[in-house]
Amino acid sequence: MTASGRDAINVTLTDGVLRVTINRPARRNAVDFATLDALGEVLATEARADEVRVVVLSGADGSFCSGADLAAAAEGPFHTPEETMDKANRAVRAVVTLDVPVIAEVAGAAVGYGVALALASDFVLASDDAYFLLAFTKNGLMPDGGATLMVPAILGRAKANALLLLGERLPAADALREGLVTAVHPRNSLQRHTEELAERLASGPRRAQALTKRAVTVPLVVQLDEALAREKEGQCELLAGAEFAEALTARFEKRAPVFG
Repeated sequence: MTASGRDAINVTLTDGVLRVTINRPARRNAVDFATLDALGEVLATEARADEVRVVVLSGADGSFCSGADLAAAAEGPFHTPEETMDKANRAVRAVVTLDVPVIAEVAGAAVGYGVALALASDFVLASDDAYFLLAFTKNGLMPDGGATLMVPAILGRAKANALLLLGERLPAADALREGLVTAVHPRNSLQRHTEELAERLASGPRRAQALTKRAVTVPLVVQLDEALAREKEGQCELLAGAEFAEALTARFEKRAPVFG
């Protein structure tokens, strides 16, 4: 794990609750290679310590995660698409396979990989101004992080296509109605509600929670591994393709944020 990557992740442990916060507010908490590396390492090691009873995923300063920082990838240091996808997939898989419950605290934007990270969690609490956006195809890419599995499984194929193929924005209220999130709370009380749920889970019977989560997720893990492999193959092809290059050039020329 690089020093710069760990700097982009804040980790605190209080009364059994491990809060992992993506801390890149200047980039709306978009994740670069180093951040993905750090996130995956924390979830694969520190989150599995005996004293951890619950994990909370969040983003700093009002945004959950605005996806992959494609501008940072263009600026370097260079990492192959395969290396980047492996880091991204490691973090998502770690969330799903953790024995302890994982809560995604989604304030503001959950875009691209941020949506995948939230949906990999066991509970998704969203602020009333939060939204979910999978705009990969508009950038000449495809959804990843297991989103091609999770979104249709929750919404059904027809509604999923509006998000996955058309890149339509889904506000928090609609996400709640469609079963994409657990609850929606006012922005100023979201953290309090997250802490209340985390405390409730942390005080519960750990082994019973672990076996229940495992029973629910074991069938999912097999499908997730297959989805991640398909996404990796497709995304690596698209990242080297003309459509993505054109989209990237257009965004740089407009000085628009380049997230995926």
